[in-house]
Amino acid sequence: MDLRVFNDAPIGIALIGVIGDDRGRIVTVNRTLGALLASTPEELTGRTLCELIHKEDRARAADEFARMVSRTEVSCEGDGRLLAKDGGVRRVRVHVDLLPTDGVARAVAITRIVQIAELAGQPDG
Repeated sequence: MDLRVFNDAPIGIALIGVIGDDRGRIVTVNRTLGALLASTPEELTGRTLCELIHKEDRARAADEFARMVSRTEVSCEGDGRLLAKDGGVRRVRVHVDLLPTDGVARAVAITRIVQIAELAGQPDG
């Protein structure tokens, strides 16, 4: 596979671990997501997903992620806020899909993140 499809995609992409010690940890992200969060992909790798989610959105996101991990849901989507390294808050639409796994793979959830342009300049309260 050509890694440019991942690295140069016009939307933010993250692979999130859902097995063992990787549960909820970012395994890798592309450059677009790094730029959105004012970070390098290396700075985001290994962090937990919750660290990047606005505190008022964390409980809902954690519930949705738990349903996916327990296989109650295989995908979810919604709007939320992510915290950038520069202190800014980014309003985003997030789509998460649970990928098939053999039980050994580290990352089995792919997350696609798009900044919501029409809300990007509004207060995030």
